[in-house]
Amino acid sequence: MLNKLIYLLNFEWLTHVSIGLAKSVFLVLFVLIGVLVLFIPSDYIYEGIEKRRWWHNFLSAPPRDLPTGIRRAEVSLSAPLDSYRLTARYDLLAADAGERLVIVDWKTHRPKDPQRLLEKLQSVVYPYVLVEAGAAFNGGRPVRPEQVAMAYWFADLPDNPLRLDYDATQHAADHDRLMALVREIETYYAEGVGTWPLTDFSHNCKFCTYRSLCDRGSAAGDLDDLDEELEIEELPDIDLEQVAEIVFQ
Repeated sequence: MLNKLIYLLNFEWLTHVSIGLAKSVFLVLFVLIGVLVLFIPSDYIYEGIEKRRWWHNFLSAPPRDLPTGIRRAEVSLSAPLDSYRLTARYDLLAADAGERLVIVDWKTHRPKDPQRLLEKLQSVVYPYVLVEAGAAFNGGRPVRPEQVAMAYWFADLPDNPLRLDYDATQHAADHDRLMALVREIETYYAEGVGTWPLTDFSHNCKFCTYRSLCDRGSAAGDLDDLDEELEIEELPDIDLEQVAEIVFQ
């Protein structure tokens, strides 16, 4: 019985029929699967979505005024920063080559003071890396800072996104800020500091996966609360080995 089932699932029996009949079989299977999907209870479809209204909000009021030429979700870019590599993973990149490039970042909640988002490291790294490494989204040409914009889209308030425009002055300032952080890290290593200096704001450790290493708790907090707290920078889980190498001339 098992061998017969494997035989059917491998579609080996189709080697003995004509191409026309094989196409008809697959068409019937395709239609049958589609019909079966219609009978899946909605509770199963929405399983894993904590709040259905977030999904409905996205359907009814998705991010607007986005370039239409290229749209890529969950894309990573990597750019050199001194002798290091800086990586950013974007929720969505939308671009019209030679014109606009827009970064969209999804947030569940709109913070009480949205302007604080613009001061976060995420608002520095994302546009900076796109300018330095986004030529593939710009028809192979270097990206000018003025082409870049970033939008925070809030699932709770989809009609009130927060937009960050970019320019050469901001790009230069971001470079200086990032290099200052690199030099600070290098200094700690050069001085042979045995223990990394811990922040005085222990509340910031609430969401850190590694908080147990600093004796500041045993498990990270619920990341669903992160957007409301907004006390730390978001650190996406990025595997640098999976980020394509980018050649810089």
